Amino acid sequence: MGAFDNFSDVPTKKQEPSLQKLYDYQKFYMELVESHKEEIDFIEEKLKDLRSEQVAFFDTKLSEISKKLDEESIDTVSKTEWLKHLEENMQKSFEFSERLLNDFAIMKIDEFKKKAEKLVFERV
Repeated sequence: MGAFDNFSDVPTKKQEPSLQKLYDYQKFYMELVESHKEEIDFIEEKLKDLRSEQVAFFDTKLSEISKKLDEESIDTVSKTEWLKHLEENMQKSFEFSERLLNDFAIMKIDEFKKKAEKLVFERV
């Protein structure tokens, strides 16, 4: 008796799904993707916006703020401390926003998977 003998009695019907079942599943899956297109585009756009905002802040805004503080004759110690605090808070804000978007995306993916699984179990 081999280690996998317990698994060899899977009915043939469940071992190799018919081409029609595979076709039906793929068709349903594509229809599901199409019906969620707006949500997928929304998540993609928000993640893209977040990345752009992060790049703009660290590449441009932070240096502009630093220059402005120099122009206002803010002492170096205060300026450095304030910029460090600003940078840390913005990083936390970006991370929180990304977490919210990821949680929303995961929720939608789970919803999507449940609909796809429902089809599979209904047809088996």
